[in-house]
Amino acid sequence: MEEENDISILNLIEKNIGKIKASHNFQAKSFYISTIEKLCEAYDQQISAELINSADSKD
Repeated sequence: MEEENDISILNLIEKNIGKIKASHNFQAKSFYISTIEKLCEAYDQQISAELINSADSKD
């Protein structure tokens, strides 16, 4: 399940990068950048949680 979430978040980041490249509207680009930042934060939190769980399971 965690790997599926990784792929989903990374796919959403990739799609938003594509939207930035395709868009000529600066407001839209700003929105996509904001979305990517939030997705990166979510991905970072997910990885941190996985690392904590991994460390806990080794104890």
